[in-house]
Amino acid sequence: LLRRFGKERCRVVTYGKDCKDANEQLQKYGVESLQICLQQAPECPLEGVVTVEDVKDELYELFENGLQPGLSIGYDNLDPYLTLETGRLCVVTGIPGCGKSEFMDQIVINMILKHGWKTAYFSPENLPVQRHYAKLAEKLTGKIFKKGNTSMDEYREVCVFLKENVFSIGPKEGYRVDSILSRARELVRRNGIKMLVIDPYNRLEHQFENGEKETTYISRFLDKLTNFAISTD
Repeated sequence: LLRRFGKERCRVVTYGKDCKDANEQLQKYGVESLQICLQQAPECPLEGVVTVEDVKDELYELFENGLQPGLSIGYDNLDPYLTLETGRLCVVTGIPGCGKSEFMDQIVINMILKHGWKTAYFSPENLPVQRHYAKLAEKLTGKIFKKGNTSMDEYREVCVFLKENVFSIGPKEGYRVDSILSRARELVRRNGIKMLVIDPYNRLEHQFENGEKETTYISRFLDKLTNFAISTD
């Protein structure tokens, strides 16, 4: 009804105890009570419009405590310079072969262990996926992922841990960012992931609009990722 009539024309009424509609409110509590319910019914928030009332709790927390740092990534020498929080886009850059992916994998393991951040990967450079899971297992245990170095009990524990906390996205319809974000949105809903890792940027199927410059496309691409991070927290 809100969608069809338009939110700007509607209010949502809350009735009294054990009343499912206006008629029951009228019968049980009288005309004046129903009039109060109608008068006090708040207007529907307009999509894309925010007022102080909508963020009053967050605003008071900021007033009370000031701007707080994000979560530790598990390294004392980096925490003064870099912390993480949900709703953000983080870009990791560097020359080829300098260890970006290895560093990100370690941060992922740290964030799961320290803060319970379940993570989804789109990582075509880490195929087949079992090799990637093996690399994550080594960071988790600190041991070579091979029988004799890692015990069977450790192997079983690692498998349970990775099953519950790490998900690999490989959309059949191609490596387009919209397909990846669609799968990630489902993983937010179904499994509660807190982090999405896209590695690397240059393996995506980039879709330029007619006549679009690369800098304009990159800006639009980063906006899409930022909006996804905000909307899914």
